[in-house]
Amino acid sequence: MRPRLAAQFLDMGVSTLWDRVKNDPDCPQGYHEGRIRYFDTVDLQAYAARLKTRALDRAAA
Repeated sequence: MRPRLAAQFLDMGVSTLWDRVKNDPDCPQGYHEGRIRYFDTVDLQAYAARLKTRALDRAAA
């Protein structure tokens, strides 16, 4: 999945996705094919679940 679609899938902007890739160790790093980085859908689904769990934990605290 291309970065723009990955960001839409995660309900965030593209710049936020790149910030997470750089600074969040849980965020999928994707893989390069030539000059383009792609993200695996399964990895993004798992990351979205972790983000949801984090949000619920913060709300409960």
